[in-house]
Amino acid sequence: MLVEHMRQLQQHIADIDPTHQSKPAGEFSAEQYVENLLRRIASHRGKIFVADDNGTVAGMIAGIIKETEGEDLVDLYPSRNGRVVELFVDPRFRKQRIGSLLMEQMESYFRSMQCRVVELGCFATNTSAVTFYAKHGYQERNIDFCKHLSSPVQASV
Repeated sequence: MLVEHMRQLQQHIADIDPTHQSKPAGEFSAEQYVENLLRRIASHRGKIFVADDNGTVAGMIAGIIKETEGEDLVDLYPSRNGRVVELFVDPRFRKQRIGSLLMEQMESYFRSMQCRVVELGCFATNTSAVTFYAKHGYQERNIDFCKHLSSPVQASV
């Protein structure tokens, strides 16, 4: 089920990507993505929490632990931060506080790991996610700007 949720999430990302760099679900290997995600979680003391509704996966959140190290210590204080790398709630289960409960669970895990800050990212065009995160106390820190230097690559049909 995780694979199917990642496929749905990828399609949503492709639909709202203003630079059209994200592959649509049909060109995306959800299986490989989940395999990479699980490896990343295992190597960064991460966790996945799943919201279950009578045997149906209603949503999931994945997070990792990041240590400030190496070159980053030139301009940043040493710290341990949590990073939410995925949050997905099945559209059939939205507006039922599932996303909020998943965020609370991940934040609790990050606290238990002595993380100082929780980081996450989303497209600026994903206004529902931006609103959701702001409602949960998250604030903008970095803003990425993009500019096309040539025509976007079109998938061959």
